[in-house]
Amino acid sequence: MVDLFSSAMMLRYFLMGAIGGALLFLAYYIKQFLPIAAYAYPVARIRVMAGTMMRENKLRELIEAMNYRDVIASFEGTTYERFVAEKTDLEEIEQALSLNLAFDYKKIVSMSPRKAKRFFRIVSARYDIENIKRIIASKETGEKVGWLFPAPLSESFLQKLKEASNIAEVIELLKATHYKELVKDLPPEATASEYGKMLDKYLYETILSRQQLGEAIQNAAVMGDEKNIKKIYGMLVDLLNIKIALRSINEGLPVEAIKSILIKNYHALNEKKLEALAESRNVLSAISVLEGTPYYAVLSDALREYSKNKRLCSLERAVDKFYLQQVKAMFVQQPFGLTPMVSYLVLKENEIRNLKTILNGIKEGIPKERIKQIAIGV
Repeated sequence: MVDLFSSAMMLRYFLMGAIGGALLFLAYYIKQFLPIAAYAYPVARIRVMAGTMMRENKLRELIEAMNYRDVIASFEGTTYERFVAEKTDLEEIEQALSLNLAFDYKKIVSMSPRKAKRFFRIVSARYDIENIKRIIASKETGEKVGWLFPAPLSESFLQKLKEASNIAEVIELLKATHYKELVKDLPPEATASEYGKMLDKYLYETILSRQQLGEAIQNAAVMGDEKNIKKIYGMLVDLLNIKIALRSINEGLPVEAIKSILIKNYHALNEKKLEALAESRNVLSAISVLEGTPYYAVLSDALREYSKNKRLCSLERAVDKFYLQQVKAMFVQQPFGLTPMVSYLVLKENEIRNLKTILNGIKEGIPKERIKQIAIGV
């Protein structure tokens, strides 16, 4: 009788332990799965959106366009078709492309989980800075500002910036925004190019610093998000530094001046590499400094074309293409989370830039082969 009672008690404890273990396992599984599940719908939508982006054959078709009617026909079957329909000139088409980008950006942010909102709020500062740089450049050249990125600064405020009579007035208006800390230290007189480098430096060293970006990613990340997103933005800074160094060396800027504008928020280019890059005497020695980084082989391969035309855009195009290949790989390999969302936006931004480059080339009557040399991935 005692043995039966003991056996029953043991069975009871065993069942209770098994149930408890199952509940713990279930709780752990739910905890791991729920963050991923929150991204399932938006990422599925984004992959559909990516399927309607322009393919290489469509870009080539666009380059061959003879007039705006041919341009509009080139967009048939793409995500841009309904945006460019019934437009009457190339300028209207450019504005339509900007609207398409704004539409996609707002859609992605609205679909993203609540915990990702802070991340998008921080990284969206990139678009504000790009818009400010474009507006400042327009004050120097006198050219009309074309399309702008969808960004936190309102359209009405951007319109005020566009209507400002000079760069000083643009900076004064920005003192009334959350970018007041950025503009208060800008020198009163500088070129648009110099202002652009200062704005980029502030953006990536302060707003998108490793700490700020890291905290925002950790709050919203799943799986390999943190590693991937730091790579996406880190490589972007690396490429900016390479372009700044090559252009500065080409212009004969002093070493200390180059060092002062390089951005210290990198991926593969550490401080030692940046210092050596700034101290390079010419383009060839600058590329040799990059040995041991992912960019060395890419730039070395592009040297043949550069040696023929002596255009830095040959080298810049090579590293841009490499960067986009890396982003595309992450978009495909990472099934959920922030990675496909950020990757899509990077690819979309590049596509809009590419389309704008092609449209401007058509408008200016640039030879088609030259347009192909400038555009990325064509």
